[in-house]
Amino acid sequence: MSARTTPATLLRIWQVMREMHRIATGQEITQQQAREYFRNPKWLAEVVESSGAVNDPEKSATLRELLERNKAVSSDKPGREESDGI
Repeated sequence: MSARTTPATLLRIWQVMREMHRIATGQEITQQQAREYFRNPKWLAEVVESSGAVNDPEKSATLRELLERNKAVSSDKPGREESDGI
């Protein structure tokens, strides 16, 4: 994270990660997992993928809606293009 990332943006990112983890595993995120997800977001992607959530129509739709709702998290600079993911 850059020095320009605001606390509000970090909180939103944390909330998205927490919700993705909950959808994929059915469990709340631990402090250790949260640290790992911030350090290595690919780990969260692996957890989601290995859980089968991507192949489950209901969970997949929920994840897609969550990401769509939070697209702005990917860019906290006005005028900057938003990416397809977080």
